[in-house]
Amino acid sequence: MFLEFLSRRYWKQFAAIAAVHIITASYGVTVGWPAPIIPLLRSPETPLPSGPVTVDEASWIGSTLCIGGTIGTILFAIIHTYFGKKIALLLTSVPHIILWTLILVGDNVWYIYGARFCSGLTGGGVVSVVPLYIADIADKK
Repeated sequence: MFLEFLSRRYWKQFAAIAAVHIITASYGVTVGWPAPIIPLLRSPETPLPSGPVTVDEASWIGSTLCIGGTIGTILFAIIHTYFGKKIALLLTSVPHIILWTLILVGDNVWYIYGARFCSGLTGGGVVSVVPLYIADIADKK
């Protein structure tokens, strides 16, 4: 049984599933990103030229991911219905690229809000499309 599991027939599936989970792992990084960053953004040594963020702003940094996630789940469900799971899965990388670009070039808290919103969009796509895509490509055994 185990040797059959390691046969050539399954290697393409393993490779495809591993590739799909790269975006999932990267999304996981963005979910945990605020834990070490918010204390830095609230301190006087903040990298933001606009100065330290307030408690309310830090709260919004955490919350905007959920807003984007709600919209992303609906958006990517519509995309995969009309264009297919593969296209929807590829499109999850677009907001992900935007989010890291916003974090890289952002000089105030609004860039971070936008980045966290884009992270939510990616997350909505990941949780709604990845399981369906894997179910489609996986062997029925």
